[in-house]
Amino acid sequence: MGRLVKVFGAVGFLFSAATNTLILGMITAIYALFTYPISILLRGVAWIKLFRESGDKYYMATGIATLILGMLVFTMFLPSSDTLGIWGDRDGLETLAIPIFIWTIYSLFELRAYYRLRIYTRMFTIAQVSIVGIIIVLMIVFGMPDTRAETLVYGVPPLLLSSITAAAGFLKLDLEKDIGESGES
Repeated sequence: MGRLVKVFGAVGFLFSAATNTLILGMITAIYALFTYPISILLRGVAWIKLFRESGDKYYMATGIATLILGMLVFTMFLPSSDTLGIWGDRDGLETLAIPIFIWTIYSLFELRAYYRLRIYTRMFTIAQVSIVGIIIVLMIVFGMPDTRAETLVYGVPPLLLSSITAAAGFLKLDLEKDIGESGES
């Protein structure tokens, strides 16, 4: 398996872990504007490179979704009058509804990719914990009317764990490993 796939995937998901960590703090959250696009770029390229090595078109779709939708989300978070005041009130969650919805789409693509890769390393089985973070964030943004934007941090721990284990999964990934009859594509 190509070294670049492993490096791009691992470093991309480590930048994702850094982004998750940075958004936990009110003061450090601004620095996520630097780590997030790096994470998106590296992860998107890793998924596309994985397609080239495996031939599985789902990884190409995941890469394209991650790149396009991730960068769209990034542009929505660039400092503006709408995004600078999101913390501290319910209106902040309403401002976040569209970017969170878009984030959910590419996050579900990645979740499915983890499921497909779980046969090669258990790290991707653990990375599927991202679904818990996704559900928490969606519940806060779309299902809890009296919630403030700061509560989104409750979705971060499972997303952080997912990022770290996906990074480890990319480092351990070996598509040539004999998976027997139980594997899926």
